[in-house]
Amino acid sequence: MLTFFTVIFVIAFTVLGWRLMSQPTGANLSNKFATLGNLTGRTKGEIIMAVGKPNAVSATGEGLVLLQWQEGGYHIAILFKDGIFEGITHEFSG
Repeated sequence: MLTFFTVIFVIAFTVLGWRLMSQPTGANLSNKFATLGNLTGRTKGEIIMAVGKPNAVSATGEGLVLLQWQEGGYHIAILFKDGIFEGITHEFSG
């Protein structure tokens, strides 16, 4: 009987631990951006290569494109002009 409960406990703990570890916290994405440092002069391709594909892309006209990344509680929106970093329009970590 004790062996049965031990097996159930191990399975439940493994599944619960895997689910908790697989939940995005946003810290990973935030750290990738922090590692890049100053974004001035960086291209859209450089940033995507370093942090991964954005969750949303919006063309805003006049050569402007807004890219957004979101993971867990972290969200960042970056504006590019002609493929070059123009500025961060929004950043939230909560």
